[in-house]
Amino acid sequence: MFVLLNGDLFLEEKAALYPNDRGFLLGDGVFTTLLSKKGQLLCFDAHFKRLLRATKTFSLPVPDPDLESHIMTLLDHNNLLDDLAAVRITITRGPGGRGITPPETVKPTTLITAAPYEKPSAPLRVMISWVRRESTPPLCHIKHLGYQSSILARLEALEKGYDDALMLNTKGNLVCATAGNLFLVCDGEILTPPLSDGALPGIMRGKLIQDHTIKICSLTPKDLERAEAAFVTNSLAGIQMIGSVHEKNLLLYTPVNHDFGY
Repeated sequence: MFVLLNGDLFLEEKAALYPNDRGFLLGDGVFTTLLSKKGQLLCFDAHFKRLLRATKTFSLPVPDPDLESHIMTLLDHNNLLDDLAAVRITITRGPGGRGITPPETVKPTTLITAAPYEKPSAPLRVMISWVRRESTPPLCHIKHLGYQSSILARLEALEKGYDDALMLNTKGNLVCATAGNLFLVCDGEILTPPLSDGALPGIMRGKLIQDHTIKICSLTPKDLERAEAAFVTNSLAGIQMIGSVHEKNLLLYTPVNHDFGY
């Protein structure tokens, strides 16, 4: 497979970062991931705008305005124009000296990857993780390279035989899954946590809120007990139903089908 590194095509095994790249050493960077469906970049404008906000927050250079055409070039070289593909754009501050102080002259690293993608179909078996999600802006609202809390929660779930974990904030409110926004269906009403509880402003979350009647409100584990269904959304999988939530040896509910046309 090919990748695009700073505008140049490389076979992925030939692409190389500087050993002092701050993204590698410090997680000093941002990213977004989107789905390509037969050469159509779904919700590209929304992803680009969110990437702009993230780079502004981190005082990183503005992303290349020709990103879309670069992605199409990469999809073509990887023979993915007729398939589903996961595209990721990663921007770091680039190489720097020792310590956390950013260099005065920034030479950002931009890496674009594209790989075949198959949407998962099976309902998720999830648990509630002991790992808490940071709910203080701005980091909770940005897709940055420090995904340690989600990684720890996912590892915990896998080690205990589950597919994923739901994460609470420090107040004990439900926030999200490890890589997606959370929605509950209660009494026929669709609910999702607010950004103020630490939820990421996911692109798919925004699309559902725009196109459907969804109540934004704080949720707790007790709300799981009354839920008729639950699902997780992200830009790759779209909507993934939750089949079961297991906490204190209690299987709480099974899903019903909700097709939102994604």
